[in-house]
Amino acid sequence: MSCDHDLDAEYLHPGDVDILEFHEENDELHVKLALPCPECSEALELDAKVESVEEGDFELPLSDELYD
Repeated sequence: MSCDHDLDAEYLHPGDVDILEFHEENDELHVKLALPCPECSEALELDAKVESVEEGDFELPLSDELYD
């Protein structure tokens, strides 16, 4: 089965996303993400190019779950 649905940011949630890997392509940093399609729940793999890097206004670690 193949998913042809358009992704809409309104229906995407950070809690549904897992980071699969970071990699370089043509000297650019990319992030590979896994998430379910909001319409059909098909497993999707997204490749996102990092366009900008800025200092964040938050404390690390973001979640203590990784260390429990």
